[in-house]
Amino acid sequence: MKKLFFCNIVFFLLQPLLFAKEFPPPEIPSIVHKGKEYRASYRMGLYGGSGEVDVIEESEDGMIRLSVIKIYSHLYIPFKERVEQFVYISKMELADDNTIRIYNEIGQVFDLNLTDNRVKIISSGK
Repeated sequence: MKKLFFCNIVFFLLQPLLFAKEFPPPEIPSIVHKGKEYRASYRMGLYGGSGEVDVIEESEDGMIRLSVIKIYSHLYIPFKERVEQFVYISKMELADDNTIRIYNEIGQVFDLNLTDNRVKIISSGK
């Protein structure tokens, strides 16, 4: 009887560790170019999510968000854990003077043109 009681206690104490945990998005260093800062951000919606880049400028009043540029979006598969399906930006780099190259976790590559904020798909990934 004591063994059964002990096993039940251990099971209930360890149960939260058995479930999937949501990990924070990876830390992506921001890119500062011509007085503007470009930061990776994410949006989780009801039916899908998106990877975005925030354009931030420093002023006398502090940091001001100038715009949010959507880089990619994806739909969630119904009846599957949303946390497992979300796709984060894995790397951002300055490709040339007016282009930021953005990589995500599933191998897609995008170019963000800094003059007109247009996004071009370079590689569609897996």
